Formats: sequence, C-alpha cells, structure tokens
Amino acid sequence: MAQSQISRTFRDEAAVSRMAKIRSQETFDGRSALGRRICAEFSVVDATGRLQVPGCMKALAAPADMFTCIVLAPPRSPE
Repeated sequence: MAQSQISRTFRDEAAVSRMAKIRSQETFDGRSALGRRICAEFSVVDATGRLQVPGCMKALAAPADMFTCIVLAPPRSPE
C-alpha cells in the first residue's frame, strides 16, 4: 500500500473511530506495537504480506488535530 493510500485510509471518519477504539481498549508497550496493531487492523501490508509499520507510523504522525484520538508517545531515543 502506498504512503498516500495509507494516509487516505486513516483520514476516513470510520477509520479514526476504529483507531480510537483500539487505543482506548488495548495497551501497548510502545509506538511500534501500536503501529503493528493498526497495520494489522487495516491490512496495511506490502506486496509480500509484511506489515508496513513505518508507513503506518508516518501517517499517524500527521498533524495532531487530524488524529486527536491517537496520541503517540515520543519516540525512544537510542542510548
């Protein structure tokens, strides 16, 4: 799925509602875990069937007013 298609999918009102429900009903160890769950929920996969977590995370990092229901924790900085 192309990045623009991922972003379009996530902008849909029903999709935002589904993401909010996931975020409120489940707990996640970090950003990537949430990204994997959202990718799985929306079948965001590449041609080989692998989850496109980086593309998903990029779309979710859109302006905060777009996804007020999804608050991403700041990325962990490597030490």
